[in-house]
Amino acid sequence: MRTNLGELDKTNARLNEMEARVAGHEDKLQNTEDILSEMITTQEKLQLKLTALEAYSRRETLRLYGVPEGAESGSQSMTHFVEKLLRENLNIPSSTALQIQRAHRAPSSPPPDRSQPRSVLVKFLCFTVKEEVLKLAWQKKGFTWNNSKINLDHDYPPEIMAMRKEYAEARRILKEKSLRFRTLYPARLKVFYEEGAKTYNTVEEATADLASRGSR
Repeated sequence: MRTNLGELDKTNARLNEMEARVAGHEDKLQNTEDILSEMITTQEKLQLKLTALEAYSRRETLRLYGVPEGAESGSQSMTHFVEKLLRENLNIPSSTALQIQRAHRAPSSPPPDRSQPRSVLVKFLCFTVKEEVLKLAWQKKGFTWNNSKINLDHDYPPEIMAMRKEYAEARRILKEKSLRFRTLYPARLKVFYEEGAKTYNTVEEATADLASRGSR
């Protein structure tokens, strides 16, 4: 009997020791999870700041979409080609200095034939000039050059571009319904309904509301 009691005491002691170790490991695991959560939150905040800084660094740059590949081949340079293209199609007088510092295709491989051409990045010396050029282009809703539809927009960082592209389906539906809308910075959608304007902060919010209004 004494032997059995002794063995039982030893077993209980080992169990208590194991429970203490498990509890210790659980505490460490919880601390690790808390630290990891804090690191993720900090990383997300830093990424937002980095994206904002990158967006600011691109504030004097715009993108031209739809310019056929090789269209600039007969010009002295891409800069000269872009300036001539903008002046002639946006009715910008020669007395207005555009002050284009540089212009080039997006740094990627040329697309296959008949696919979407690479965008053209245009860097202006002055932010206000770039904004005025965009304003003129938006007022005309872009322009057609040599049977190609040319559109202009801000040069956004890749993260913002990806978020804005998520609204593509919602924008398609709005166009089909002839509803006016604007994509706001960084990635919000403002729709002008008959009863008034409404701004959506997420794609999910826009999709749900459009569905409630009878859109699929």
